[in-house]
Amino acid sequence: ISNHYGGLCMFALRYKKLGGKIAYYRKLKNLTQVELATLVGISTSYLGEIERGTKQGAPISIYWKIAAALDVKFEELDEE
Repeated sequence: ISNHYGGLCMFALRYKKLGGKIAYYRKLKNLTQVELATLVGISTSYLGEIERGTKQGAPISIYWKIAAALDVKFEELDEE
């Protein structure tokens, strides 16, 4: 049980880190959540969940679109 639970925690932490990096690059580019969400084609609340790391299971294509809208490589968002 502890291994399964530990894996879930690490998975959740990955989403938190990824979301934090998205928020960081968004602010660096002087974009609001509304502006970035519009560029990507998602709602502002959806983007907010992604940035907070609470939107787990979002399609990978959304993350690629976010990276493209921020003009960064996806790998920069996802690296440790």
